[in-house]
Amino acid sequence: MGDCIMHSSSPRRLRAARIVAVFGFLMAATTSRSVLAQVHWDAAAHLGGAKRFVSDVPADINAQAPGVSPMIQVVSHVAIAPFVRAGLYGGVEFATDAAAFGPSRMIASGGLRAKVALPWPRGDARAWVFAGAGYAWVAETPGANGFFEAPCGVGAAYQVRKPWSAVVELGARPAFGHSTTRVRVVGDGVASGVDRLGVFAVIGLQLSLM
Repeated sequence: MGDCIMHSSSPRRLRAARIVAVFGFLMAATTSRSVLAQVHWDAAAHLGGAKRFVSDVPADINAQAPGVSPMIQVVSHVAIAPFVRAGLYGGVEFATDAAAFGPSRMIASGGLRAKVALPWPRGDARAWVFAGAGYAWVAETPGANGFFEAPCGVGAAYQVRKPWSAVVELGARPAFGHSTTRVRVVGDGVASGVDRLGVFAVIGLQLSLM
């Protein structure tokens, strides 16, 4: 009789275990979807122009400031609080200097950045201010150097088709903590200068999960 009781209770336990397993799976799946739905993030690719201002140029060198140069940039943010997002930025600037500063150079930069949404405008349009901190690596002739930077500025976006938006940003990049002065070969002489400030304007496309 004990065997009969054991055999009759085993299928019940098996069915109960299956029900618990299925219920647990459904709960985990539902929770995962809920968590993902609450993660707000955005990513954007920018294209535009930048201008660098240099200082400490020797008085005997008739040098002009670098002109406007093309640049590309990518940024990404995750919401950390209402109206506040934090993330990363990275980009490359193909800075074409005046003739007195020698050939073109490439400036690759990256770091952390945060943006705060403004209360106006509403609807399909958005606006924000941003600030960050990063490092810029300068590849040039005859060598390379770098400096820290603190990008900051304003931006705006207009949703053209969910989840895509057209974006524009205007900003500045104060530079400090240079590893060395910039050195350039000019004929038989040498011209030196230090990057002090960069300004930029970009347009781009943004993918946003609100």
